[in-house]
Amino acid sequence: MPGIGATLRSEVSIVDVDTGSPGQDGSEGTPMGKEDASRIQSAADRDPASDTATSGFAQRAQSAADRAVHRDR
Repeated sequence: MPGIGATLRSEVSIVDVDTGSPGQDGSEGTPMGKEDASRIQSAADRDPASDTATSGFAQRAQSAADRAVHRDR
């Protein structure tokens, strides 16, 4: 089981992907892909009361994936 530090780093990466801004450590982050966004949306759909569903994260993930696709053109 990962410790709190690993969890926090994971959450920071998610935010960085969504905003497209550099991570706190200066890294560029990983672009959000369509498959990633689809997986997040599926998780939100499976549990509508989850943080993923109620926070709007699924929509932000989809938006980030759409931006990444347009950037790659």
